Amino acid sequence: MSIAPYVVASLFWIYAFWRLSSALWGDHRRRALWGMVIAFAAVWTLKTPVVDYGMDHSGINDLSSVCKHVIAIGGIYSLLAYVLAVYGSQDESSDEGYVRVSRVVSKVALKAAVVTIASLILLFAFAIDRSKPTEHFVTGHAGELGMTIYMSLVYLYMGGASAVAAYQWASAVRRTTSWLMRVALGMMSTSMGLAVLYALIRTVYVFYATAVVPTQHIADLQENITEPLSTGLFLLLLLGLTVPTTRALVDRVRAFTALMRLHLLWRDLALAVPAPVMLKPSQLKLGPLTRPANFLRDIFRLDQPVQDRLARYVTEIRDITAELQYYAPSDLFDRAKKYAQVCKDEMGPRRTWLFWLRRPLDRWAGGGLAHRRSQREEAVRGRGERSTTGSRAEPKLVRTVGPPHVLTNNAQQHAEAVPDEDTAAAAEGYWTSAALAHMTRGDSPRPTQAEFTSASGGNYDSEVPWLQKVATHYRAADTATQELLADPDPVTA
Repeated sequence: MSIAPYVVASLFWIYAFWRLSSALWGDHRRRALWGMVIAFAAVWTLKTPVVDYGMDHSGINDLSSVCKHVIAIGGIYSLLAYVLAVYGSQDESSDEGYVRVSRVVSKVALKAAVVTIASLILLFAFAIDRSKPTEHFVTGHAGELGMTIYMSLVYLYMGGASAVAAYQWASAVRRTTSWLMRVALGMMSTSMGLAVLYALIRTVYVFYATAVVPTQHIADLQENITEPLSTGLFLLLLLGLTVPTTRALVDRVRAFTALMRLHLLWRDLALAVPAPVMLKPSQLKLGPLTRPANFLRDIFRLDQPVQDRLARYVTEIRDITAELQYYAPSDLFDRAKKYAQVCKDEMGPRRTWLFWLRRPLDRWAGGGLAHRRSQREEAVRGRGERSTTGSRAEPKLVRTVGPPHVLTNNAQQHAEAVPDEDTAAAAEGYWTSAALAHMTRGDSPRPTQAEFTSASGGNYDSEVPWLQKVATHYRAADTATQELLADPDPVTA
């Protein structure tokens, strides 16, 4: 017993479930595509030996065959409707060949499908001898004129629709600039080309079986050729359909990842300066679950698509940053850049291995993420006072020439805050944290904006990865914030 029908049917049902949302909330093109997938999933389900046996022993001989053919015609029409909707929805004045073909075919596609299905049902009921069950529909009805007309209609519609789809997708390959879409469209075009070949081979066999009763060897030979061809073309079609949706899934995952990395920076800014924020941060009160609950609610909210939310995060972070420039001292950005550069110079590659060795121990000893978050909230709320036993009593940076394993607490925090690269991102993260602290502790706004220049590049595509780097340094900016708040020039001893 072949497992191919079970595998192909399962894959189509999985894809149909995956794309269910597009059928419920998408446009007519997405619904047509989903209808095609459902139809082909049903066809391959009917081809499974268990279902095929059950239907053919239901009291109506060859019931499985006519159901497969009728549903297949419906699926092919859905495929054709999708293709025609995509490539025929151009400007009315367009004179492109693929547009003209789409418009001409779209006028007859539905009528041809309805006529074909009606004809198949009538021929099955009145022109085909169903007195005995058959293992293979064409071979079992060899020599019957009714079978010849019936199968000719099936393969004529299948071959014609597949040829149109193959032409449209092949022409789209030449027009698209995305290599991923080229691959997907090439797969789908090839699958339709195989469908045309399949229809031609089966049509030739139908007429051969009408003229001459085929031997068992000939019947088995055509089955061994056309069945793998049918399996291959459907799998290739499904794979081609999956490639763009897989890219969309990857883009969604990347967007969610960026949201997670930006969330803390965005949330702190949005709570401090709520005016530019369109959708306010979640403020649930659930005791020890407050932070994770608010995080999940902000990231996975359903009232806005994830890509739109990411664009909103970026825009609102930049709008609030502009507002913070009125509260930041005029030299704060220069001091932040100096601080980041000195941290990079002092904590060079010689000590990087020690930082990664000590970091898990420091997290364990300090209570992990919750402890560092409480320290950050204290810093952002503003604390100008400094304990005499605090970081002022410690070296601001490691300046001694002692053994490399002698790191002060301050230096360890600098190492966590500033990796060897992205000094500009570190400076921006430090400036943001310090400027926010100036505002939240009650400093009066200044009449003009303080100097601040981002190295992001200024466009959205570069802002998203850049702000993720800034957010990484912002999360570890507690010590830098204290130094920048307390000292006019924290990098001089």
